[in-house]
Amino acid sequence: MKFILFGNQSSGKTWLSKKINFKGEKKPNFKHKPIIYQIYDYLKENAVGYEKRLKSNAIMEQFNITDNTTFRKYIEEQTKNNGKGQAAPAQVLTDFIANKDSSQLPVTSYTPGVVPSRLDKWLPEHISKRLIQGFKNFDKMMKGFVCEKALLIASETRTSTPVRILRNKQTFECEFISGIFPCGEGSGYSGGIVSSAIDGENVCEAISNLI
Repeated sequence: MKFILFGNQSSGKTWLSKKINFKGEKKPNFKHKPIIYQIYDYLKENAVGYEKRLKSNAIMEQFNITDNTTFRKYIEEQTKNNGKGQAAPAQVLTDFIANKDSSQLPVTSYTPGVVPSRLDKWLPEHISKRLIQGFKNFDKMMKGFVCEKALLIASETRTSTPVRILRNKQTFECEFISGIFPCGEGSGYSGGIVSSAIDGENVCEAISNLI
């Protein structure tokens, strides 16, 4: 299996499969990139720098900075600990940026409900800082995006699989089990609703050609 980072990667390969040894930190280029790829680039370019700075941090004792599956588990545990049953931890976006408590949360469509939580405190610092910067940058392009009605709900960690089920590039059939056609996010071939739909359509067309 080929490991991927933060969901779908078109090549199915990542820098995680190799030992990275950066001598110094590099300034990442965040311009015109989605926030998740900003985080990816920053972690990739500064992997060693973070390991050195986080060795004394309790978080670092639990996972290697390049171990994305263990990192995901850590975030999920923090989400559970800071929520209440099915109610998810949440923070008003303006409070998240200002590093303060949310005394009141706006109405949300999330049915199980939300509870106030300091996401800015329990999310790893290297993540929260980049999120804050990303939100500020996005607000410059779309005025009003950062407001008191915007709510951050933690945490969506299972949108894409951390592994990819290998399939034939022409027939889309699984390389290990005949009759199985991996597709969509669960098998590691898409990263959202639209890309999943397109991938499913392509797989269906490939199956129809075999019938």
